[in-house]
Amino acid sequence: MVSKETAPEYAFDASLEEVHHLILNYGWGEVYPDQLRQEAGSAIADAMDIARGGRFDSTPSQYPDGAWFTYDDWTCEYECMVTEYTYWAHTSLLGGQADRFDEIGHEWRANTPELMRSIDDYATSILQDPRLKLPKSLPDGNYRGMGLSTVDELATTVPTATTAPPETTAPPETTAPPTTTTEVINNSVSNDFKIDLINFSSTPDSDLMNWANFASDKMSERTSNILVVAYNIGEYIGEEIPGMPFNSNEVILSQSEIDLIMAQTEQWLLNDPCMSEQRGHRNEELESYRFWLENGADTSTQRGLCEETRLVMMAWKDGIETWNLQRFLVHELYHAFQRDIANEYCNDTIERMGRGEHAHAVVEGAADYFTFFTADEMYTDADRQNYDRIGYRGPLNNLFREASNLINEDRSNDVTGSGIATRAAIMVRLMVEKGWISHEGILDGSFHHNCERADLNPSNPDFVFAWENWFQFENQNEEWRFSDSILSN
Repeated sequence: MVSKETAPEYAFDASLEEVHHLILNYGWGEVYPDQLRQEAGSAIADAMDIARGGRFDSTPSQYPDGAWFTYDDWTCEYECMVTEYTYWAHTSLLGGQADRFDEIGHEWRANTPELMRSIDDYATSILQDPRLKLPKSLPDGNYRGMGLSTVDELATTVPTATTAPPETTAPPETTAPPTTTTEVINNSVSNDFKIDLINFSSTPDSDLMNWANFASDKMSERTSNILVVAYNIGEYIGEEIPGMPFNSNEVILSQSEIDLIMAQTEQWLLNDPCMSEQRGHRNEELESYRFWLENGADTSTQRGLCEETRLVMMAWKDGIETWNLQRFLVHELYHAFQRDIANEYCNDTIERMGRGEHAHAVVEGAADYFTFFTADEMYTDADRQNYDRIGYRGPLNNLFREASNLINEDRSNDVTGSGIATRAAIMVRLMVEKGWISHEGILDGSFHHNCERADLNPSNPDFVFAWENWFQFENQNEEWRFSDSILSN
């Protein structure tokens, strides 16, 4: 630095930044490595990734729309970027950048305490954590001992108490970021658990949230927070996505949109009490999500990240019929409502009894059973008119008809054939009509509260009967029903 850079009468005192870098790199970052170290994976680095709109190991040629930290020095590598970001965030919280937007706005936009709290709430939670012994005011050159004081002044001044160092040497945990209120849409639903939405599809947010809340209200109890990530894809390409039942399609999203989806998803996971503590698991999931987005995967999946943390990712072509999209969303959400599918005790029980394709069929069958009945209540008059042209006569009749079509398409009576969810939903219906499971328990989710599905296995003769006879139904005078011999057996 030259003399003018540290003289307030000429410009902003640049020594504030350089001294902050020094103390951060060799002081705070060493004392609180999990929170403030200048490396990937620390809390402040995670906050920076969100502020930049994604994780960039080198300076991007263009930052995603919505990023508020956009430093463009190509010589500044990732660790350097963390240092710069921490300086901007910390001094902005302390009021040091309030009048400088015209000067610094090209690289830093959250330049006031108010903007920090509203835009960069994660960094705010880190830097204002009282367990981190960070400065609470800017240096201004006026300190006790810098001038002369009279004896009377000294006698009447109460010295500031010094806080004793903590007994433990372990750094405190940093509060995870609250869900953003600007990009992730939230509507509270029953039982104080939330459904959040990141929507990059052409379907209005209000439609998706209304359908989601309608399905959620059917549940007798909700015990998980859910994030729905929705986006559009283009034409089918056909390459399979490794390890998942997805295919590649034309990518409609721009790279900046993908980066923004990833940043918002990461912020949501960091806010979650469970996933915020599982860095390895979190990073593996995020890596998969990015791969799917960048390859146009036709995702249709519910991820049971933790027992109380679920993520639904779904993609579709623009122009899909409304009723079809409603069914798609409701089916995936029901998996997120299924309490026992992410319950360690329940899954261990099923593993001990021998997990086979029957376990998957029960989960999918219950979801599609719920979907046919619940989506029926969501259809508009226009939807019903459309259904009339294909013989629609109600949810149960439609379920039978679609299952019959699947049997005819692949000439197979196996539950695990094409369209396993719909086939298995008929199996569920047979068990309902035989009185072995409850229709209401499926529709309000209580069937999944106490791992009842573990009883539906090859050692249960009732389940075996349903598994082997689910296809014994017929159409009588345009009404589909099980054969009398099956119901009376």
